[in-house]
Amino acid sequence: MTSNYDVLNLEKISENPYCPHGPTIVFTNGKKSFYACSACRDHKLCNFYLEYENDKTISEEKIKNWLSRYKASLKPMEYYDNLRKKVFNLGTEERKYCQNCNTFIFETDENTHSKHQIITNITNQMLKNPIRKILAPVELNSANAQFVFDEQTSKFILDHIKKFEYDSILCIGAPSVFESLSDLDINHMLLDIDDRFMLFNDGEKFQKFNMFNNHFFNDKKKYELFLSKAKNLLILMDPPYGGIVRLISNTLNSIIEDYGHKKYSVFLVYPYFIENWIKKWLPDYNMLDYKVSYMNQKNFSQKSNLKKGSPARFFTNISLDKIELPKNEGYYFCDACKKYTYEENIHCSQCNVCPSKDGFYYKHCKICNRCVKSAYIHCNKCKQCHLEDTTCDGTNESIAHKKRRLELNLNNKNKKFKK
Repeated sequence: MTSNYDVLNLEKISENPYCPHGPTIVFTNGKKSFYACSACRDHKLCNFYLEYENDKTISEEKIKNWLSRYKASLKPMEYYDNLRKKVFNLGTEERKYCQNCNTFIFETDENTHSKHQIITNITNQMLKNPIRKILAPVELNSANAQFVFDEQTSKFILDHIKKFEYDSILCIGAPSVFESLSDLDINHMLLDIDDRFMLFNDGEKFQKFNMFNNHFFNDKKKYELFLSKAKNLLILMDPPYGGIVRLISNTLNSIIEDYGHKKYSVFLVYPYFIENWIKKWLPDYNMLDYKVSYMNQKNFSQKSNLKKGSPARFFTNISLDKIELPKNEGYYFCDACKKYTYEENIHCSQCNVCPSKDGFYYKHCKICNRCVKSAYIHCNKCKQCHLEDTTCDGTNESIAHKKRRLELNLNNKNKKFKK
């Protein structure tokens, strides 16, 4: 589900009908309301749909039936514990993993995978780093695509962790950073809906979790124990970009409430153009101007086809003047704004702000009395700044057409960058 929909009754999610991904959510677009899967935007992947009527109660029998089906779909933790022990007891040359079937291969079933993509000679170090060495990242945009932070962004996060001396890191949908922490003496846990990680981590390190409905698929006591040991916590959350921000904020606030301490920090990853939604549901969070880049998505990489670079940013509750961005990557500190920003973002003395949010250069138009993209020119016909357009005749119809075109471009941008 995208931001075209709102959600209802978040305080009663656990009472909703269950689909394979946990409790469903009540979505509404003002005209109709319905229960649907919180995790999958494509009904082909999860086709649960039930019309919602405010004054109508769902029978207890139906609720129990959905819950029973959900529980039947879960594999017991003992299954993964036994499989993990079996794999660790094998020698390097004996370990094989099928990326098509997402399972380890043993002698008895080798023929079944003869035409599949197989990872062989799996070392202990590879077992510690499955997202980079063994697993193929999930790249299905309509479900829960996994974007893997590249080396540059991973280094920035790890440097920040060391500088702020966190004693615990909770990674929610950020498996590459979780793996990078394995060699550090720091308490860390991964929450992710991808149950493949149960093949490599026990319950103290990994919990299968749906971040859109705040649902743990197994006993959450290990998660509660993790939080109880934390005194200075960083929550790193990297959600699919097409999801509703209100659901993410609801989950984030719930985790902070579970934590119970005052000393915590949050890095939440979203594209810059979601900022208004972030400010609506997480008003104390501000956008850091660091361009977050991924290694397996070209539009979000350092080698992005976009001239302005990756549109992904960190949103954080930390005061921006306390987060130093790497100067060797082209960032500088703006004394007026008291924050680090990228070199293209030149401070405007008239507006008293570093105006760029999208990575482009901006300039100040004295006539409009605001900053505009450097490629824009002031049009004396419509009295606005825009790209040079010989068809502009200054009429209300012409201006309305331009506004509509901008709206369509924004909608297309949201579709293009769904994660």
